[in-house]
Amino acid sequence: MRTRLELEQIRNAALYNDGLNIASGWTGQGTLEGDLHAVISQIKTVTGEPHWYTAPGRNMSQMAGDITALQGASGIPTVGGYKYREKYSPGVAVTAGTEVVIPNGRTYTQNADGKNLEVFLNGQALIPGASYDYAESSVSGVIFTFNVKKHEVVEFRVLQ
Repeated sequence: MRTRLELEQIRNAALYNDGLNIASGWTGQGTLEGDLHAVISQIKTVTGEPHWYTAPGRNMSQMAGDITALQGASGIPTVGGYKYREKYSPGVAVTAGTEVVIPNGRTYTQNADGKNLEVFLNGQALIPGASYDYAESSVSGVIFTFNVKKHEVVEFRVLQ
């Protein structure tokens, strides 16, 4: 869609409408004035301020710092929620009771309750515990309570 520019559209930006309901996304408005209304309405929505031209109390960099500080203070894991993630696909079947080691020499803080390590099989979360799906056998591996078939995908998500 092309935007048409008309001479009467060039005026003080404070006269523009910043109250458009654009919750469903921005579709071209068809005129420069309409497009500008959509952009400034989006700015108002993002900043949460009463007008699009009102400077927000916090900028994005400050908010990112706030989130990082909160994560460190509460023990919440950083980026993506995990310290790291590793995937493993055995070339041969793994028999129940055999330790499977996390790839690339990765380790975790072992505590037997699944708070520091999450294990997934083919995308499905497994339940930690010797009487459930797997047991934490060492700081670098787990023992499954069932057979893991050849080429299934085991994912280790380490929190600590």
